[in-house]
Amino acid sequence: MKQTNHSGKGSRIRGVLFFLVLILLFSLVSRFFIFLSSEEGRKGMHMRDYIYTALGEERKGSLDLLVTGNSESAASYSPLEAYTDQGIASFNASAYRLKMQEIYLMVENTLKRQKIKVLVLETLSLTEPVEENEALEALMKGEAEWVFPVFRFHNIWTHGLDPLDWQPAMWKGYIIRTQVKRPKNMGLYMHPSDFFYDLPPANIRMLDRLLRLCDSKGVQLILYSAPSPQNYDMKKHNTFAKLAEERGLTYLDLNLLTDQVGIDWKTDSLDAGDHLNICGARKVTAYLSEAVKELEPDLPDRREDPGYSDWEEAAASYKKEADAGARKVMDRLAKRRARWQKAARKQAQGQG
Repeated sequence: MKQTNHSGKGSRIRGVLFFLVLILLFSLVSRFFIFLSSEEGRKGMHMRDYIYTALGEERKGSLDLLVTGNSESAASYSPLEAYTDQGIASFNASAYRLKMQEIYLMVENTLKRQKIKVLVLETLSLTEPVEENEALEALMKGEAEWVFPVFRFHNIWTHGLDPLDWQPAMWKGYIIRTQVKRPKNMGLYMHPSDFFYDLPPANIRMLDRLLRLCDSKGVQLILYSAPSPQNYDMKKHNTFAKLAEERGLTYLDLNLLTDQVGIDWKTDSLDAGDHLNICGARKVTAYLSEAVKELEPDLPDRREDPGYSDWEEAAASYKKEADAGARKVMDRLAKRRARWQKAARKQAQGQG
């Protein structure tokens, strides 16, 4: 009888030891895959996953503001522009089709390392389609990926086999984009409407959960909509405005403020009114960072802080690249205009 008890106790100990070793193994492998992600991200591959690594590489306690959302915020907010203009130490933690469940977990885990004062959420993530079972699955999967990053980066080695023909630099989460293509049809853009847009209930609940998290940490949550004729209309504006009012949140719809922001659709659109290029992002960042400063006057100006000398260096390097990118946009427009003029002259000569 005693031998049976010892045997059972030994089995339990072996079981516990097995799981401890397994957890340790997952942790070690996860660290290795984070390293691979960091190296791969710097080469311009697998950028959606790299945003997590890049955010984690920011010095602990160095960020005061976090911007997040899907590709609309990824293309519209440049942290080093905000630093240069307002001294705001921020990071653009946005990625293509980032879901609200992913955003919540990212913010929750970021708050363990960073004492951010303001969270700025781009609203299009609230429209991402998600069923109830998918929302729960996304949360469970996301939790596992944060505890053991190997689950997020497990297939990263396959990207090393992909041909690499574009190597964008990431500046505090922002990538300089120099393509330019104006929207074709602006007739119904932000046309008056009394209708509303149906948001997935799971996303609304996630927003409320995110708001509770922010309240518990003393973080001000601000909603904004990036200028985008392809993605925004008055139905969405009405929905987000009502959502913000009911929760006591500030909502900045830049689609209704394009004149104030200074958006010029001939020069500022990356892909026919879906996303912004560097020219548009500079304008949105200038407007947004000033607005945030007014809403949160205690947001520190880090430009005179000796602890941010690395930001000064990064901002100087970024400015050279951003200026070059803006010139590239204008050069492309000039060449395009020259081709049109040449074609028009040919046509006129043919008719003559």
